[in-house]
Amino acid sequence: MPPTDLPQPIAHFADRALTPASPSSALPSAPKRKKPVPPAVAKIVAELGFRYRPNAQADLEAHAHTLRLLTEDLADVPVSLLDAAASRWATTKPFLPRASELIELAGQIGASMVRGTQAATDQLQAHCDRLNAISRHREYFITGTAPDRRVESRPR
Repeated sequence: MPPTDLPQPIAHFADRALTPASPSSALPSAPKRKKPVPPAVAKIVAELGFRYRPNAQADLEAHAHTLRLLTEDLADVPVSLLDAAASRWATTKPFLPRASELIELAGQIGASMVRGTQAATDQLQAHCDRLNAISRHREYFITGTAPDRRVESRPR
């Protein structure tokens, strides 16, 4: 018989026996490890770490931990973009970047590369338009994708 001084929902469960936890829920699952860090990413972050060393000797351990976390967070960024972002950061900022700042800068650099690719496509298209304007027997057009775009032709 459940005690009467307990609130109604709790009194409902007061007379039930406790069941042991199942083995799968007894221990929390281990956190998933991130994918392996490419050595080139580790080298780029290490160079940033040397550029932005802490002032006090006691901060070296915390600095090393910060660099390890930064390396893990940047593992998915393409190495060429990360290298360009780290170089630009080192020449313009007086402090160690956060992962989000380097990722954003790498994205900006990547976007500028795409804009350059679009400019090249526009130039090729303008060239095709000029050739099509003077040629009556052939039609000129662009094929391929960057960096292997080319102008080809076919009979009209």
